[in-house]
Amino acid sequence: VTNDPATGVFALQKASPLREDDFEALPDSHFSLLVNDVDRADPEVARLWDVLLPFIPRWRRDDIMVSYAAAGGGVGPHVDNYHVFLLQSRGSRRWSVSLTPVPPHLEALRTDCPDVRVLVPGSFDL
Repeated sequence: VTNDPATGVFALQKASPLREDDFEALPDSHFSLLVNDVDRADPEVARLWDVLLPFIPRWRRDDIMVSYAAAGGGVGPHVDNYHVFLLQSRGSRRWSVSLTPVPPHLEALRTDCPDVRVLVPGSFDL
């Protein structure tokens, strides 16, 4: 996914499978790489369900998705029709959560954010 900061337009550039030269062609900024079903391909990632998210019943689980975003990258405003748990491994990012979709130019005025708890490394035990 790339985004143009001048227009605010987000675009899907390519779906899988990706080749090595696809990674070499990535820009220096304003892109994100999204990989779904990582828990089905990597047993260590699959352990996250039992270690960090044991309170989610198996019938409510979908997948563990991994994303990588360069500076200025993201997926843009969107609605997820399911529960989402975000675990950030490195860096910092401003995450916005709302109960109702809000146009990007009105985001700063939003007041309906649900109770969101942010844990930083060292603030919880595995």
